[in-house]
Amino acid sequence: TFDWSCSHTWKQSAKNTAWCLFGCSIGDFGTILFFQLTKIPFPVLAIMILAIINGLITSIILETIILIRQNLEFNKAFKTALGMSFISMISMEITMNLTDYLLTPNLEWDINKYNFEVKLLVSISLISLSYHIFAGLRHLIADFTSYGHELNEAANSAKFVFGLTLISAVILLMEIW
Repeated sequence: TFDWSCSHTWKQSAKNTAWCLFGCSIGDFGTILFFQLTKIPFPVLAIMILAIINGLITSIILETIILIRQNLEFNKAFKTALGMSFISMISMEITMNLTDYLLTPNLEWDINKYNFEVKLLVSISLISLSYHIFAGLRHLIADFTSYGHELNEAANSAKFVFGLTLISAVILLMEIW
């Protein structure tokens, strides 16, 4: 049975969901990037459908690997990855591709065509993402080394992450604006 009040289960579920999103993004954006870089003439709708399929496949593969690393047998891990809100994965893929299409109808990223609101949204998203990447690396270092367990080390590493985020924010904002 599922215990709705178990914080460990919710944390693990959140991590698995993040891996699922990451897997979908790899397949989805990888497919779009492939067709953009290779300039292979292919209908936009076909690219979007292929991106959805590749996003689902990479998500299932990545989630299966993650669940195997969490001590599930392959069959159970694969079935769990398939069953983990497959409808929500499809919905997310369709939403991602619809957003891609609405922002870039020809799958070409032309920043000059975007208005203030879209630039602001992209800026906030990328700055948030960069902070979470740096903070995640900080936590990985703390998990796998003895650094960051003392208060002064944790404070210094947090300041370092904040500084890296500010530097990346300046670079990202200069590139976007």
